[in-house]
Amino acid sequence: VEAKKVSPPANAVMVYDFETVPDEARFPRPKIDPNESSVPQLDIEQFFSICKTVGEISKYLARNPLSAMQYDALVEIEQRSEKPRKGVFDEIEKLKNSAMTAFDEWKKDCSTNPLKARIVAFGWSLGNGDIESMTAINDNEERAICEKFWSLVGTGRRRAGYNITGFDDLLVGVRSILLGVEPSLKLTRKKYGNHQALDLMTMLFPNSSAQKLKEVCVALRIAVPAGVEMDGSKVFDLFHTGKMDEISAYVRSDVSVERDLMWKLQEVFTE
Repeated sequence: VEAKKVSPPANAVMVYDFETVPDEARFPRPKIDPNESSVPQLDIEQFFSICKTVGEISKYLARNPLSAMQYDALVEIEQRSEKPRKGVFDEIEKLKNSAMTAFDEWKKDCSTNPLKARIVAFGWSLGNGDIESMTAINDNEERAICEKFWSLVGTGRRRAGYNITGFDDLLVGVRSILLGVEPSLKLTRKKYGNHQALDLMTMLFPNSSAQKLKEVCVALRIAVPAGVEMDGSKVFDLFHTGKMDEISAYVRSDVSVERDLMWKLQEVFTE
């Protein structure tokens, strides 16, 4: 006989986590994108017959940014020439690195800043119940995530997570404002004495520099379902290649380790 599923109590703590990517509608990616090219049909083999000197190469590429793959192809062709030129290698490498640096900085800043990011996944668990998740590829689905969050905390249940007062709470508040979602209550974002929220990062590092969640998991021997090599920096590429199932698995993994961490900390520490 199949066991009857028991619902978590109405006051069960909600452990939760969000995954994010840049909100490109408000903060567009840099014009120089290493994943794209302003000259997608560039004939790489003919390039050096058009641009013969370092000055000509620099001038052309400054006007026509290429993709990282195209830059690598130019280097490969120059390496095969009778007299490879160090100046050409240096110029191409400089322009490629400049493009990648600007793009990486934009991606990191707009994914980790709660004022610039958008939610692509929401994971949560109530007490020791099942870990659930939702993903979003558009505004309507993200709006549904925000509405689900407010319905879960609207009962007055406590929420818990890692750095939620510094990031997740502000994020869901900002996204709700932008998407027109009405909150079910006003969130308290006090770092200490917050009876609404239990921030595990503050509990663990009240007066010192905090460590990353995965570092804490390794130190405390908490198993990470998604693997310690997986982190939030990979969500952007997963999102833009349509791998929402992997993002969903990752956010559930984060909820799992945050819940385990909460239980361990509550055994030895008080707020």
